[in-house]
Amino acid sequence: MISKKVLGLDIGSNSIGFSLLELNEIEERTIFKELTSNSIVFSGPNSAEERRDARSSRRKNERKSVRNKNARKVYVDYNISTQEFISDPTKYLNSFKFNDVYSVREKAVNGTNLSKEEFVYATYSILTDRGYNNMFSISNEDGVINEAVSKNSKEYEDKKYALPSMVLTQHRKENLQNYQNIAIRNKKDDYKNSLDRAMHIEEFTKVVESQKNNTNIFSSKEEAQNFIDQITDESSVNTPFYQRALKNFEGMVAYCSFYDEFNPEGSEKKAPLSNIRNIERTLRQAIDNYDAIVPKTGEIKNFSKDEVDTIINYWLNTPSSNDITASNIFKGAGFKEVKLNIDVSTLYHTNP
Repeated sequence: MISKKVLGLDIGSNSIGFSLLELNEIEERTIFKELTSNSIVFSGPNSAEERRDARSSRRKNERKSVRNKNARKVYVDYNISTQEFISDPTKYLNSFKFNDVYSVREKAVNGTNLSKEEFVYATYSILTDRGYNNMFSISNEDGVINEAVSKNSKEYEDKKYALPSMVLTQHRKENLQNYQNIAIRNKKDDYKNSLDRAMHIEEFTKVVESQKNNTNIFSSKEEAQNFIDQITDESSVNTPFYQRALKNFEGMVAYCSFYDEFNPEGSEKKAPLSNIRNIERTLRQAIDNYDAIVPKTGEIKNFSKDEVDTIINYWLNTPSSNDITASNIFKGAGFKEVKLNIDVSTLYHTNP
């Protein structure tokens, strides 16, 4: 009798099935005996979007970590902090016993000379949260944040606060009178305390400039200015306020094959729906392919090249609506009685 064991595997996308068999050959017959079998089910595989988001978040945190470390090196180079600030920043900062970073900043701009520890405490926290910078809109949150930034910036200018962050601390002081303790930093789905990057740079600059005559920190005004210039340099890679350029996907974008008349010999690249070039293409295609009529008389209106350019420039530069429709496509450009003879009501939504 010949006996052997065989392991069978069934490998799927989120599970593995297995079976262990014993095979016995008796008198030219093979007898199968199942020793064990089972399946192991894993959680479903992450989607491409989930993996991309996780990768993006990981890289963002890595870049932030490098920027913060480079900033700490500058403090050490100017003999403002010790080497521990680089090697173990958490332990170094936790050794400080100051209650509120905003009150330390206000104390500085009000004329008080800070200690080195107070100076690090007051300024480094500005660099670790460097403010909102909307290079391009990617989510519905952007409009809410921009509105808050605009409101806070206007209040800062109108009330002539010494520091941009005083817009937020004043709100806190007002609410404390009503026995309400409110957070200075934003919370989930609440962005009213947003300040943009320019305001963070201004806050940092003002606090440092207030200490330029503090010989405990700087040996001269020139040294203080060099410190400001080095920290706020936005052109050098991985400095606190450096913003890397967006990745160029130009070579990966195909040429448009949808509208040949506006795209002679494939000279126009494809564009996202929200791209201004795509809006122009949609308008030109609609005007060229459908009749423009005056509903009251049935007259067909033929636009000249200059009139078409006027209609397009209106929608690109001074639109009165997010929707381009058959009824309003010509109205804002001065052709109030003319409509596009098409069954579709909405041609384009300019704010997807």
